[in-house]
Amino acid sequence: FKFDELFPDNEEISNLFSNFGLVADASQSTPRTIPEIAVSAVSEDEQDELQPRRSSWASEDESSSGKDEQRCADCGIYGLNRSYCNVCSQSMCEPCWNRQLCHKTTNHEIPHEKTPESLARKTRAVFNPDIKDEEREELHCKDVLTSWFGVHREDSARPLLRDYGRFEGLMASMRQLPEDGSSYLDPNARYPSFVSFVGQTGAGKSSLIKLIIDLSVKTHRQFDTPVVGAIGNISPTSTDVHLYMDPSTSNSDHPILYADCEGLEGGEREPVATKAVRQRATKATSGVPDNSVHHVSERDLIWADNSWKRTREFAVRELYPRLLYTFSDVIVFVLKNPKVVESVLVKLVEWAAAALEGSSNQPVLPHAIIALNASENATPAELWDVDVATETLMREMSQTVFKNDTFRKYVKFWRDCNRTIGTVEDLILSYYTSIKVVRIPETGRPNLIAQQITELTANIRWACQMSGRRKGDLRMLLNAEDMQPYLQYAFDHFSKSIESPFDFVQASFAHSPIPDDFGGNILKLAVQLMEAWKDRATPKPIFEELAAVVASCIMLDATRHGILGRPWEGIVEESGHTKGHQSASGKVLAGGEYESHFTFDAFQEHFRNEVYVFLDDLLCSLPRSHPGDGRPEVKAATERHKTMILKPFFAHVSEGNRTYDFSSHTVCFCCLFDFPEHSLPCGHVICTRCLKAYGNPTKEHTVEFWECPIDGKKLGYTPFYLKSSHCGVRILTLDGGGVRGIAELEILTQIENALGNGLRIQDFLDLVVGTSTGGIIALGLAAKGWSVENCTQKFESLCHKAFQERMMARDPLIGRLVRGYYHSLYETSAIEGALKEAFTEDDNLFGGETQNSGMPKIKVAVTAAAVSSCVVLSNYNRFPETSLPYHFERPEKASAELRIWEAARATSAAPTYFTPFSHPSSKQTYYDGGVYHNNPINIAERERKLIWPEVKEPDVVISIGTGHNLNSREQKKEIPYKPVATRGIISQGMFLANMAKDHIAVSLDSEQTWKDFLANTKKPDDRFRYVRLNTTFRTHPPLLDDLSKIKELRDMAHKQFAGQYETKMLALKLVATCFYFHPDEADPRNRKEVMGYIRCRLPDDDPRISALGTFIFEKVGVANEACFLISEQGRAGSHTTVRLGTEVLERMIRSCEFQLKQIKIPVSNEIYKTCVELRFAPGQSFPISGFPRCLIPSKRHSKGRQISISA
Repeated sequence: FKFDELFPDNEEISNLFSNFGLVADASQSTPRTIPEIAVSAVSEDEQDELQPRRSSWASEDESSSGKDEQRCADCGIYGLNRSYCNVCSQSMCEPCWNRQLCHKTTNHEIPHEKTPESLARKTRAVFNPDIKDEEREELHCKDVLTSWFGVHREDSARPLLRDYGRFEGLMASMRQLPEDGSSYLDPNARYPSFVSFVGQTGAGKSSLIKLIIDLSVKTHRQFDTPVVGAIGNISPTSTDVHLYMDPSTSNSDHPILYADCEGLEGGEREPVATKAVRQRATKATSGVPDNSVHHVSERDLIWADNSWKRTREFAVRELYPRLLYTFSDVIVFVLKNPKVVESVLVKLVEWAAAALEGSSNQPVLPHAIIALNASENATPAELWDVDVATETLMREMSQTVFKNDTFRKYVKFWRDCNRTIGTVEDLILSYYTSIKVVRIPETGRPNLIAQQITELTANIRWACQMSGRRKGDLRMLLNAEDMQPYLQYAFDHFSKSIESPFDFVQASFAHSPIPDDFGGNILKLAVQLMEAWKDRATPKPIFEELAAVVASCIMLDATRHGILGRPWEGIVEESGHTKGHQSASGKVLAGGEYESHFTFDAFQEHFRNEVYVFLDDLLCSLPRSHPGDGRPEVKAATERHKTMILKPFFAHVSEGNRTYDFSSHTVCFCCLFDFPEHSLPCGHVICTRCLKAYGNPTKEHTVEFWECPIDGKKLGYTPFYLKSSHCGVRILTLDGGGVRGIAELEILTQIENALGNGLRIQDFLDLVVGTSTGGIIALGLAAKGWSVENCTQKFESLCHKAFQERMMARDPLIGRLVRGYYHSLYETSAIEGALKEAFTEDDNLFGGETQNSGMPKIKVAVTAAAVSSCVVLSNYNRFPETSLPYHFERPEKASAELRIWEAARATSAAPTYFTPFSHPSSKQTYYDGGVYHNNPINIAERERKLIWPEVKEPDVVISIGTGHNLNSREQKKEIPYKPVATRGIISQGMFLANMAKDHIAVSLDSEQTWKDFLANTKKPDDRFRYVRLNTTFRTHPPLLDDLSKIKELRDMAHKQFAGQYETKMLALKLVATCFYFHPDEADPRNRKEVMGYIRCRLPDDDPRISALGTFIFEKVGVANEACFLISEQGRAGSHTTVRLGTEVLERMIRSCEFQLKQIKIPVSNEIYKTCVELRFAPGQSFPISGFPRCLIPSKRHSKGRQISISA
């Protein structure tokens, strides 16, 4: 909208918006409209208002700008396709151009060149912008929203390093269709490149970036560009580091990002941008943002302990180079006066030298480009060629390496590192992969400017490609999602120390990209051993120390699987870096390619022999098995592994560093083969095999633990309850929907009412998966163990506390400005405070204390959206799988795990309602899970197959929605979001607004997701297992934040499900799944019948058995026709009945015990499925857990396990 159209006669309102940089002056020669601001929720009526509008500071659309009719300066006729003369400074039509005498001759120092008017207009906008001071102030205030990171100072306090979320905002805004609309970009296959523009204040860095962007735009989209400094102003223009998207690569899988760094030698003069923002802040109305950029995180600069280190100049000279050099693929050093090129080369070397030892294990050195800006137009033609310019400059400056004092200092430095420096180029190539020189002409020749900008852009792209290939070869090429944590680790590191290096390998360990195979697991333990010993040991003794552990783990696994003597192989590869050999402190010790004295290729044979020797000794010491003796080698291997290997190993490696915590959340350190699932009170997490091996089995599927098998610590009584492998799986999924989640809780209440007798829904669940508000409910029910009633109370309280509007967020005049600035309608502190109060602050989602419920822990997962993909956050571990359309989040160390309240915050960060959630430990930023899966049924299906791969089909899946409109037309399938219309000044806000709009559409589309799931993945015979419950509306459901509708929503769900047939039948189905068949050990000679027992999931003496007995008794009555019916496919009419007699029910009710005699189930062959059902009454029979299924195992043999070492 335009303010001057809404309020044509209201001068006071116009002045108010003018104070916020929103100009609505109809008298301007070029009308400028106000860029759209992100809104909190998008209705159909607002859809048109979200269309992109021209931003006066964003790059213009070349196609549209070329359609304006221009007046010929000679004949005065208006028309298209006028040509601009760079010398005459006039536009003319073709006939008039040819009549000019000066256009017919060529003996001019600067030729009269025919230039497209659109190109001339773009170059004028950069070199001679026709804007007033007030307009420039406005542009600076808007440009502050492109800030990436910078140092914030308040009086004499310690300065702060602030991250403004620009990178993740740009990457999130790229989640869209390619320009041809043909297919979606793979969100995990975008590998951004950083190009940093540095140089002295006033060199023209911002001008070059603006030219590159303006001349690259070929579509209707708008792209942010820097603000060019005013002519004659000697103060620095911009502050901090800003980030811009390259238009030509924005839709590719290798987008280029331009970083505009604050100028060197700017001193302590206040930049123009900072002054503009400060002046605007003084004009702002109380309670309204002042247009200073809103940061997403900040860190104290611990090293800034004196007045010099707290200055702006120190940050520009020492901090920014370290950060930019560490991640940049290309450094463009901009120089405006070629006559002082020697001093610029000095700066180029000093700038890199300051950063060189600020990073270690850096995969690739950046490429360098020297941009000789504002070169004279009369420069010889051959010097405009990049190769010629590079060769000429390097030749002319060659011998200064021995004359310049600074150069001599660095020559000596490299000589001491055994690298010979003979020329300036040799010196530069010690810090950069390549060096190029590009001349950019001064104003006056638009065609030549465009030509040289094209040359500059081409060299940037070439360098980015070379850098990307090299990183790919080293397996250190980061995609957009992986890049974000690395940047956050770097911000953390350089805020604590500016002297110690940022280690890429250590950051990668923290991000845990190590393979989840046996070799990767060995490497994880080796890394922790290296961290514990710090500089006290080299890799060789570390791996020698590990040889006995590796051998013992192989022995243990071999005995468990009966694969003694199987071969195993080893491959470990080395990461490389080209800057030279560095010490742990980052100091360069020697030049040339790094060649470690320790490589696995050289050490492999020695390590293999060491392991073989230990393994042979261990295997020889084991007792031999004999028929009927119960495999004593397994018991012996288990005991010797703990007493002879693990305890001595961890006691030894902990010497000198008793505080180091040897623990992992991705590998069981007890065996190094399986993933850890069970958290011990000491903090270690072990796998199920080790839990069974080192625990004390008491009752069926109950294991008591008294001592940690890893370090031998006494734990006290710690029981663990395991799900029987003969049981099936029961799943609950909960949709997202804001306050409409109250309907889900009411449906759960009615299911519990149908069960009665104090039975809880949790008693009948193995896995709960939720999204957004459904995720909050899932965490409350499964992770915290709340009753449905308690969860309902907490949910209502949470809604009222969380939906606290920002001041003036709904104001009809400036509400959109407020919401666009914060990217949210509601206060972040309100929802986070409410979640902390509900869930407490300290409980970890995974790895915390195990609840003693007498039942296996319910597994819970919630969905969230990260920078470019869906993420699953869970309280469990499972077998790793890489070929998934989402990322399963599991950090290596407990310190990086999410708290339960943080998982709730992540899954419910609904776009435009709440700000995204930034997790400090994992360095990730999360959005609402409904962005990808508002109905998480597909996530639940994939996860249950990975957790329980042996289970063919689940017992029951209950999917509960938050309401849908019966009269709405079927919508398209759930897919990633529509294209973002613009990348203008509030591009991220626009992106979030589109997400919010589609969030509503997808919420209504959850029913279609359910239908598609059944139609595409389930056979008709299996669909009885799947139940969908959803409240229906005759109109659109209430909005996500409509607190006034909570009671109405609950009443409507109560009316539709209280006492209804479907909830009663579901209760019967759930009760049936509490029973399962436990077969005796199969007799290989008898494949015609299976012996075993029907058992209850609940342990004896559990009061819930009494409740189950009461439920069954109430359904069957005194006549008691309850029984188990056993039938087989292909044998119609033939079944076996096992009565559930009165004595059995009385024992259940009075003694909390369930016991049946051994039964015999006849089977025809291994193909036919057997079905065992619990029959309550005629027509009311439901399968018990794990049925129907084949009872005779297949004759196919497994291939065994191949043990391999790879990293």
